[in-house]
Amino acid sequence: KQLNLPSLQVEYRIVNGKTRFSDLEENKIDMECGSSTNNPERRRRVAFTIPHFVGGLITLSKVDKPVRGLEDMDGKTVAHIKGGGDWPQIERAKTMGSRVNVLEVTDTGDAFNAIADGKADVMIWDDSVLAGLRADSKNPAAYMLGAKNFEVEPLALMLRKGDPTFKKLVDGEMRRLMVTGEFADIYSKWFEKPIPPKGINLN
Repeated sequence: KQLNLPSLQVEYRIVNGKTRFSDLEENKIDMECGSSTNNPERRRRVAFTIPHFVGGLITLSKVDKPVRGLEDMDGKTVAHIKGGGDWPQIERAKTMGSRVNVLEVTDTGDAFNAIADGKADVMIWDDSVLAGLRADSKNPAAYMLGAKNFEVEPLALMLRKGDPTFKKLVDGEMRRLMVTGEFADIYSKWFEKPIPPKGINLN
């Protein structure tokens, strides 16, 4: 609408915890639409839109081997997503005296599979993402989410640094979605109702 380009083609590119930053910096993508936390360290490399979701870091483990918080981490193996925001919590558990083993993985799917296969005991990630992984598994009842939020996670879309015109455009659209109420409808659709392709409900 803004550029009067009715035939503008959108190209989707899959990224992971590592490539989402480098792909922006190398101009391979213009915007990353994932669950990226806006924090000072990352703002040195990329720009962020206004937050679209405020979640928290929690644990995911098996019900029969529960890890509810950092105090339960002693002797446990953590599936750590390389370059992810879970590392400070792993370090925090160590300072609390826990002997923590670390299994480094590429993304959240790999981390969940490591727990499912018994290679790891726990992962620490955004509550909404963990709820999705659990709901999408073969046996959701076998997994539990920790009740404690370790820190608040303001999630936002990532953009290249040094492009204030594009940031203003995207921020304006985010505000429009919120002011019109369309944002609430999107939230309800994906977080409170059965979603495709499997009809799971994150509740």
